[in-house]
Amino acid sequence: MDSNWLTLARLTKVRGNRGELMAESFVNDLDEAIGDRPVELFKPSGEPAGTFPVEEIWEHKGRQVVKLEGIDSISEAEALEGLEIRIPKAERLAADEGEYFHDDLVGCRMVDAESGKDYGVVTAWRDFGGGGILELDGGLMVPFARSICVEIDVPGKLIRVKLPEGLLDLN
Repeated sequence: MDSNWLTLARLTKVRGNRGELMAESFVNDLDEAIGDRPVELFKPSGEPAGTFPVEEIWEHKGRQVVKLEGIDSISEAEALEGLEIRIPKAERLAADEGEYFHDDLVGCRMVDAESGKDYGVVTAWRDFGGGGILELDGGLMVPFARSICVEIDVPGKLIRVKLPEGLLDLN
């Protein structure tokens, strides 16, 4: 995926008969993340699929419903199923203090908080259903937990860790 874009949600299926679509949101508040700007739709392959102003977003049974301007029928909405809603990364909301975007952690060097030992550079964020995992360039996988990642300096691209005893043996 183009690293200049942030995927906020995926349009999953048609809801209703006015062109509304259910959305799988990847952010806490989709309406706030989009704001007043139009959204870009992308195919899963990364190919652009159009720009649409958002008419309305609301919650229905714990899921987000999105109504895009100009999409007013079931057949028009069906053509958008599976597309991703993206915004330029430069326009995303700032993370709250103590919170981080997964992609901001990629590229950070991980070092031991006490000894300064260099464990490598974070190459990926993994989600296996529990807490997140930071994968390092040497293959080391470290749980993303406050008790382990004791200091995170995103601008300085540095994560200081206190690894639990035995973690290095598991990797």
